[in-house]
Parts: sequence; structure tokens; C-alpha cells
Amino acid sequence: MKRFLLALAAILLAMTACEEIEIPAQISVPDTESMEIFNTGISFEAHKEGGVQTAKLSFETTYKWSVSITEMSGDWLTVDPMSGEGGPATITVSATDNTDTAPRSATITVTCLVVSKTVKVIQAGAEPAQDIPAQSIKITPEVVTELKVSETIQLTAVVEPENSTDKVEWASLMEENATVKDGLVTALKEGYASITATAGKASATCRITIKAADAIEGITVTPATVTINATESTILTATVTPEGAEAVIEWFSDNTDIATVEKISDTQAKVTGVGEGTVKVIASVGSVFGYSEVTVEKKGSGGGEGGVEMISLNKTELQLGFYETFQLVATLRPEDASAQISWTSSNEDVVLVSDGSTPAGDGSIKPAGTVIAKNKEGQSIVTATVGSLSASCTVTVTSGSIVPVQSISLNK
Repeated sequence: MKRFLLALAAILLAMTACEEIEIPAQISVPDTESMEIFNTGISFEAHKEGGVQTAKLSFETTYKWSVSITEMSGDWLTVDPMSGEGGPATITVSATDNTDTAPRSATITVTCLVVSKTVKVIQAGAEPAQDIPAQSIKITPEVVTELKVSETIQLTAVVEPENSTDKVEWASLMEENATVKDGLVTALKEGYASITATAGKASATCRITIKAADAIEGITVTPATVTINATESTILTATVTPEGAEAVIEWFSDNTDIATVEKISDTQAKVTGVGEGTVKVIASVGSVFGYSEVTVEKKGSGGGEGGVEMISLNKTELQLGFYETFQLVATLRPEDASAQISWTSSNEDVVLVSDGSTPAGDGSIKPAGTVIAKNKEGQSIVTATVGSLSASCTVTVTSGSIVPVQSISLNK
């Protein structure tokens, strides 16, 4: 019996000792392809379509594991995931394109407690860029038969082969007549110009005939006559003939005590009344000129029909988009004055205007003009006239001012 108890105690001690034995940390690679990669390392190319190259590694561990990247210059290599629990695992190694000619490398280490496995990663360097000489070059257009002074034209150059590394250089052989920058030719003087495009040893030439700009034959100012009150303003527009002739128009008043003039652009000027009288506002180009007679009346001096002493509009300047409309409201002084208002547009190709008078709440008529923008960019002077009195609004029509409706709601 004593022997049996001793034997039983020995067995129990042995079992207790087995339970305390720890399983050693292990990293095993059951996958044949992954084993090959662990033995030989990973090799990535320098340029691979798609930009990022990847490789997958599979392994098993008995405990938690982690990955570290060492001996790497820069930040071109990543591993996902970087850690995990014990058991089967797969990590993805990703490398970006190597645009440098020198190869680059890094070391990836998988660690499970004190056990580790290492993989070397190498990415090849990019091939050095090779010079590809131009075989031929062609300018379009090859001949320009008419380019007027101060006008420009864009030339284009096509090099063969398309992947040539030779850059295109532009030059003008007659810079006193024309200059060129990136193929854009500017005419300076009447005569001829030769523009060359050179790429490596290949070259092509464009011959250009430069003619004088169209001479200004006449200037027309609209409206030809206009009446405003002192301190009020109106817009005058100048048109040159022949159409398309380029000119810098200068504006001035022949009596600034009656009206002053402010140049808005080469074709328009703003006239403001100062004192009573009639003045000529002149638009000139050299010895060629046109003018408008502007009559300035003192506020309250009369001149209107139906007892009207003054007329004004709710807008003096207005911008509309294509097909947009606006209601110009006229105010007559004194308030009890009543007269028929005449509405006109100085440029009906751009703006139309019609009588848009509506009944007011007190039974009277609210004088107004309905302005309608057409589908053409430009400007027009819309004028409301009563007898010799008038008020004007400059209407500018642009395609860019159209704003699409975002929402709509009702008050009830």
C-alpha cells in the first residue's frame, strides 16, 4: 500500500510539472511561395504600371507578433497589418515607384517574442532618361497672308517623333516688324516677318505679311443729342468706321462749366451736367472726330410736358444676362405731374425697351419701362423722355451674369 501511494504521488508530480511547461515561441511558414520569399527576399521593379507594387507573405505564430521595417531610406515601403494575434497571418508589403536611377532596399522583420524572421526587400532603379532627337518640325499655319499692325496670331509647332526630348524654341528674324513668344506673334510694323521654330537640329519657318491697320474714316457718337439736368449723368457711345478699325478714342467737353466728361472705355464716356447750357462732347482720333450735343437744364426749370419739371430713373447703371428683363421705374417731379413717357434704346441689337407702366395702389399710373436683354453682349443707353427732359440708364448685357435659380418658395 505504501508503495502504491508513493507511485501515485510521483504521477501527480509529473502531471503538475507538464502543466507548467511553456510552449516555445515559434514562427512557421507553411506556404511554399512565402517560404521561398523568406529565403530569397522580395524584388520590385522600378516602374510598374499602377504605381504601387505589392507582395503577400503568409506565416503562423504561437503568440502575438509584430513587424518592423529597418535599413530603409525615405518612406517608400509599407506593411499592412503591422501586428496581430497568434495563429495564421498574411501581411501585404507595398512599394511605390522608384523614379531614381539608384536601387533602394529595406529589411522587414516579423517578431514573435524572441523569435524573428527577416525578409530583404530590393527595388530596382529607374533607367536613365534617354535623349530622343527631333526628326522634323512643322509650323501651322505655314503662311499668313495678312496680319494687321497690333494684331496677334498663335502659331503651333508639331515635332516628330512625338516623344522627342528636344524643346521647341521660337524666334523672329525681323523683330522690328514682329515679335514672337511661345508661338504667339505680335505685328509691330508694316512689312514682312519670318518666324522660325527650332527643335534640336530640325527647324521650320512661317512667313507673315503685315499690313497697316485700317485707317479711321469717321466717328459717330450716340445719342446725337441729349438733355439732362444739372448733377445728372448720361452715357455716350462712339462708333468708328470702317467697322473693325482699331483706334484709341479720346473724349473731352468743349465747355466744362456746362458738362464734364469721364472716359469709361475707348468707346464710351460718362457726361455729367454742371450748369445750364448746351455743350459739345467730342470723341476724337487724331484729326477725325464726332460729337454729341448735350443740353443741361437746371432742376425745376421746366421743359417737360404736363407740368413735369424733372424726370429720374430708379437705376442709372444696370447689368443683365441674356434674355433677362428689368423694370425701370421713372419718377416725375412734381409728384402730381402727369405726362406720356417715351422710352428708347440706343442699341436695339443688344437691348429692347417698351412701355411697362402699371397701375399704382392709389389709382394712378406708375410710369415704367420694361428692359429686355437680347442674346448678344454689349451696351445700350435706355432713355426715358418727356418733352425736352430725359433720364438715362446704361445697360450692359453679358452672358456671364446669368445665375441659375437654386430654389423657389411662396409667401403663403
